[in-house]
Amino acid sequence: MALSGYTPVQHTPELFRHATRLVTFSLVVNNFAIKYVDRANAEHLLATLRFLYNITTDWTASMYCGITLKWDYVARTVDLSMPGYIEKALKTYLDKRPKRPQHAPHAWTAPSYGSKVQLTPPADNSEPLDAGGLTRIQQIIGTLLFYGRAINSTLLVALGTLSAAQSKGTAATAQAITQLLNYCAN
Repeated sequence: MALSGYTPVQHTPELFRHATRLVTFSLVVNNFAIKYVDRANAEHLLATLRFLYNITTDWTASMYCGITLKWDYVARTVDLSMPGYIEKALKTYLDKRPKRPQHAPHAWTAPSYGSKVQLTPPADNSEPLDAGGLTRIQQIIGTLLFYGRAINSTLLVALGTLSAAQSKGTAATAQAITQLLNYCAN
């Protein structure tokens, strides 16, 4: 890429810029996102990439890193989705669908109005999980973290709490992960 004038941006990993043309691109795994001012500059980059690699192009920009993009150029918005992602995760990790809908991704401590001291929840003294249970929790957190960061940020607080607790996972941690999966099923 350097022979064609493309160099990495100094303080941003995986972001490249051309020395004289108005084109910037980001390299993520096997996906490229190209920002260009005119199509000729983008075509120059694509010609360089075609010389080096076997590539395909999507001028509608409808997919990036497994995320489906639906652009509305008039309203200047984009809708992100990952069709089937949660259903596949639930099929893998959830034994049975909940009978009642779960509207909260994590448990909460009810405030004691009028009380001078707000007590924290008691320490978790439930049964520790075996290695298989810990691995399952780590897999679920990893699966849902990608979805939470890209699509549904309501999962992030619960995932952060579970991430902190997963190294010494207990039955309460497993119950919390089940609540999060039930929330996703809703």
